[in-house]
Amino acid sequence: MKLISGILAAVAMALVAVTCAHLSTLHAAGAAARALGEANCTGMLIAAWMLIGASFVYLTLHNEIPSAASLAALVLHPASGAAALSVVQLVSRSPNHQWMLAVPLLGASALASYVAYSLTSSR
Repeated sequence: MKLISGILAAVAMALVAVTCAHLSTLHAAGAAARALGEANCTGMLIAAWMLIGASFVYLTLHNEIPSAASLAALVLHPASGAAALSVVQLVSRSPNHQWMLAVPLLGASALASYVAYSLTSSR
């Protein structure tokens, strides 16, 4: 049953990777295409963070991660999602902020890697 959580995290990472690839070319488009692309990227990031959150809830309910890690995820998961959504706004407005694409990539990678760790570790 742990496989469900791993699949959710893997799909979330794929969504984040596609979003970052889309964001890197967004500034070259016209105003209407940029607004539509920004909305698309925002939706994909929200879906990715919901999938990561669902995997944390699943692991917490099945006592696969320690309670301290569950509390940390309760605080850090929404904060990292808000930071990723603000990166969408910054990157779509200015091509000078391309380096900020590391925020959603590293945030989602850290959360998904903890999910992977909890799947492989034995309690």
